[in-house]
Amino acid sequence: MRVYFDTSAVIPLVLAETHSEAVRSAWPDITERWAWSWLVVEAEAALVRQRADADAWAEWSRVARSLNLVELNPRDHDALRAFNRGLGLRAADAGHLFLFDRLSREVDGLQLVTFDREMSQAAKDLAMPVHAF
Repeated sequence: MRVYFDTSAVIPLVLAETHSEAVRSAWPDITERWAWSWLVVEAEAALVRQRADADAWAEWSRVARSLNLVELNPRDHDALRAFNRGLGLRAADAGHLFLFDRLSREVDGLQLVTFDREMSQAAKDLAMPVHAF
């Protein structure tokens, strides 16, 4: 299985959250793990804010090393803003979904993994493949 993670789907791998069991049980079946590089900033901010212990930081390090990170090119900012005008997502969520849209055209069978309701709905509205847990 090839998946693209947003931050809401990575944090449950590291910290105990509502979706932790589902995403942890699916983890071994994932052959390719993709994410926007900004996810690293968001995830580490979440760990700091939650006062994560050393075990959580070690797990985050393992998870982070397994991700294929993609970059948002500043030349794509105009396209990203246009992409989000009809969606109205928060800035980072728009970036995640925009990059997923672009990457899914290049990576066969790529599915979005998100637990963010607004992003999930926007992806479904755009007929993007969202992995259901």
